[in-house]
Amino acid sequence: MLTISNHVHIEQLQESSLLPAAASHYIITQFETIKTMLHQDDHKPLSLDSHGYCIVLLEPSDNFRCLPIVGPGSSQIDLLESNPEYVELTSLPNELSMYRICFMFDNESCLLMYILNDSLDLKLGQWLAERAGLSAAEGLQ
Repeated sequence: MLTISNHVHIEQLQESSLLPAAASHYIITQFETIKTMLHQDDHKPLSLDSHGYCIVLLEPSDNFRCLPIVGPGSSQIDLLESNPEYVELTSLPNELSMYRICFMFDNESCLLMYILNDSLDLKLGQWLAERAGLSAAEGLQ
């Protein structure tokens, strides 16, 4: 799991081979969109968490039953037992796709989780597809 909350994390993502280029570009675009929405200029360092936002990249090796993300009244999230605000599947170049999972814990905080579709086990893939309003076959393509 990789948390992205500032430009240092974005630079680390760009330098790593954690994601294919198209997926990295998508995450960077999401970060920049939030930055623009917050009316944050380039002259001040941005920290998403100071504005109530958090971006998390999930990896296949993560334990989806016990993610170390603090939600209201808990110190971790069991993704498969959670109730996200929404889940959507986004198509990316090079036949890639990525799920975006949104949690809104209150009116002032938003957690956005991202995971590549090709890295899912069957149970998680079915759970995500169901919440995104897709059939299991559509969600696992």
